[in-house]
Amino acid sequence: MTAIAGLVGVPSAGTRESACRASLEALKLYGSRNSVRITSTAAFGVNLYELVAEDRFDDQPYHNERFVLVADVRIDNRDEMLAALGAKSIRSRNCSDAEILFRAWCRWQERCLDMIVGDYAFAVHDHQSGSLTLARDPVGQRPLFYARQSDAIFFASMASGILPHRRFGHDRVRMAQRLIGQEDESRRSYFEGVERVLSGELVVISGGQVTTRRWNPRTDELRERTRDDLVVELRDTFDGAVAARLRRIAGP
Repeated sequence: MTAIAGLVGVPSAGTRESACRASLEALKLYGSRNSVRITSTAAFGVNLYELVAEDRFDDQPYHNERFVLVADVRIDNRDEMLAALGAKSIRSRNCSDAEILFRAWCRWQERCLDMIVGDYAFAVHDHQSGSLTLARDPVGQRPLFYARQSDAIFFASMASGILPHRRFGHDRVRMAQRLIGQEDESRRSYFEGVERVLSGELVVISGGQVTTRRWNPRTDELRERTRDDLVVELRDTFDGAVAARLRRIAGP
């Protein structure tokens, strides 16, 4: 798992950077190659764990004049996304999954989530609107947490990446629920004040307001297809899914 962390709203650039690096230090078990990007209002960082071959080209955090993004992502429909973006074949071989996500977000913003197939948890800050967007894929394979403190917002792949910034008490109700096997769809974590982004959820924090929406993977209607057509389609889809999941760095 690649670990991501960051914050928005801390006034001092030096404080933003030190706080972001403290988060990454707390998440060092999840990735070894770290990098931080400081903007006028935010600090985003990543501890990269190389899982697929294209991760060697990963140059997070990605940024332009409007957005900065960090992501724990594995895109299974790379070719489809690159075609939609109009990427040239030579360039696409040297393009990380996180860069594909960044380019898709820059073009379509949250609409790109209906196009991407794969595992992801990411954060993106919009310099123009001042909003922070956090998102996870519908299956929820990659975790993501956040906390609000005064005028600052902190996020991290694991709650441990937020704990260095304040003394958080334990959420005893959430811990009791886990001990008795009672899982729910609340955003509560094991720490009071630290919330989790739910699977398939988009969280937008702007101007002190939090808005959320959830979505499910796209599906096609099964009309006007025979049983034999569906059997062939299932076989092709299954083969494609297995091939996508076998994409990884060679070795044990």
